[in-house]
Amino acid sequence: MIDQSTKPQVVTVTLNTAVDRLVSVREFRVGSHQKGRLMERVPAGKGVNVSRCLAQMGLGSIATGFVGFGERTFFCEHLSGMGVGCDFVPVTGHTRENVTIVDPTTREETHIREEGFEVGVGDFDELKRRVTAQGGRGTIFVVCGSLPCGLTRGAVEELFALIEQREAKLAIDMEGDLLAMARSVKPTVIKPNRAEFEEMIGCTLSSERRLLAEGLAVAREIDIVLVSCGANGAYLFVGDVVIRATVNMAGLHVVSTVGCGDALFAGLLAGLVRGEHVSVVLREAVAVASASAMSVMPSVFDARDRDELLQRVSVKNMV
Repeated sequence: MIDQSTKPQVVTVTLNTAVDRLVSVREFRVGSHQKGRLMERVPAGKGVNVSRCLAQMGLGSIATGFVGFGERTFFCEHLSGMGVGCDFVPVTGHTRENVTIVDPTTREETHIREEGFEVGVGDFDELKRRVTAQGGRGTIFVVCGSLPCGLTRGAVEELFALIEQREAKLAIDMEGDLLAMARSVKPTVIKPNRAEFEEMIGCTLSSERRLLAEGLAVAREIDIVLVSCGANGAYLFVGDVVIRATVNMAGLHVVSTVGCGDALFAGLLAGLVRGEHVSVVLREAVAVASASAMSVMPSVFDARDRDELLQRVSVKNMV
């Protein structure tokens, strides 16, 4: 669990940052010429989203990782304005732009993910230097997202080992095969979605009973396992305790689900840092994620929406 003797520093590491563009296109149709309205264009990537959400919850963090030279100022001005420390490694090439097309009529979302910069050996060495400088014992390193071009699984293993050597805490939200590899370093927290969890354990979860059994098995190795299930809520495994949280969104308007998983992760981390009971942690994490779905900007929420949703979250002990 998270050491409560001192308030730990949180460092988010986004290996493959992005610029998220949300475009509203009414009655969107593939292959047609249509007018769209730019809803938002913001710095993103999973760790960046986590830092942004933590800032809204009153918890500071330092954001590092890789960013294209041309977008570095854009990222730092945005995050610094929210009270997030910026320590990105600038690399040659541009930061990828991910486009989400939101149809306000059907509420369907179409996601287009671009391939961005390539990370070189020197870039990775610089990231390791910054990780070493930023944290030590008790620091929580939140490593998130996909791998950029040029970065190998071996490099990620090296990064995890470096964090472990510094006696820091490791929290991971990455794809299933990377999570499976990360189990060898015993991270403190992992947050896969259901599909990523299936990939991690190498089997299909055909029932809730199977999900509970597999989650408990992984929780024997990893302190905290959070499995997100989208509109079906989330499961939190801590030791032999399993809690499920769901939220009633009836009558509420979902704008975009981009970044909701990152908001869920941020809500969990904030609660753990504050030393709250696991049921309280999960309730707020789900409320924050759901409130984020009501906002245009990824991993941004209105505190009033969060407070209302806290009353709509149902928490249940499963075992």
